[in-house]
Amino acid sequence: MSQYLKHSILSDSHDLLMQQRDQNYTLDRLATDIKHSKKSIYKYFGSKISLIEEVFRTHREYVRLQFERIDSEHILEIDKLFKYIYLVDDSIKQIRLSRWYHQAKPYNKIKEHYFILRTEVYEPFLLKGLYRYEQKLAAYQITPESLADYVLSSIEHCYFQNNINDIKAEENNPHTDHLIFTLHGCLISLEDV
Repeated sequence: MSQYLKHSILSDSHDLLMQQRDQNYTLDRLATDIKHSKKSIYKYFGSKISLIEEVFRTHREYVRLQFERIDSEHILEIDKLFKYIYLVDDSIKQIRLSRWYHQAKPYNKIKEHYFILRTEVYEPFLLKGLYRYEQKLAAYQITPESLADYVLSSIEHCYFQNNINDIKAEENNPHTDHLIFTLHGCLISLEDV
């Protein structure tokens, strides 16, 4: 029963924390919204920051599984790359990066968890999709690493520039659509070179 309760708290907290637009969302409000006592949250997670860190770890593992699912699909490699980029965009949108960074001021580990997500999940899959263009990109003095960093930084910047209250989960990010359109044209032209 206790593992079930812990999982229930984590699952409900994950959904609420990822969807919450209020930068000052308190543990009291969270406990009320998930219909669990603060005492139960503290029993299983010890502190608000521990709960937030566990939410981040859970999100990272979920995103990794999504990337692996795409990776196993029998589709063109270029299509996998663009699915990876859309998954990065969706993941960052769910995290509401600017809110997490706002909360991270007193808790540096939140930033660390994001960078683990970036370096251990986003980057390896983007690089996997870009390495097939490595020789052709080299002719233009571009490395897959620099292009992956550009894609990630560009998407991150877009979400930092937007007020978190203006970001709606159901909306596509026009910046990412434009980025993929441009990248698609460039990579397709490299295939013909």
